[in-house]
Amino acid sequence: MTGDALGYINRCMEEIRIWYQYLYWSKDLTNNFWVGEYIESETMDEDGKLQSVFILTGTGTRSMISLEAEKEKIRSYFGKYGKTDILPNGSGIAVSYASSVPIRTDEEGIYRLQVNLNVTEWRDE
Repeated sequence: MTGDALGYINRCMEEIRIWYQYLYWSKDLTNNFWVGEYIESETMDEDGKLQSVFILTGTGTRSMISLEAEKEKIRSYFGKYGKTDILPNGSGIAVSYASSVPIRTDEEGIYRLQVNLNVTEWRDE
């Protein structure tokens, strides 16, 4: 996943007002927050396509329902067919909602939810 793609996801999360940071959370812990990371898939094609799953992990202390409400904002924004754009480096990008799963914690009052996004970039290399 390119830096431009990571920047694009950051701008999208800002647009829908979801508290998000890449890889580590370093801000206020009183609200729900989401941390992102990715898994790349190697493609065997020569078309410049790079596929990744972007994993958003939401953590909160309010309730699981509040995380589910934020998940719905993410699902609605990216949708089944995805959000597309041209990145500053000239590559195309498509990001779509894939799935979610609640994550059990053994800490009382801490809730977690994982949202998976499919990300495809087309680079001209």
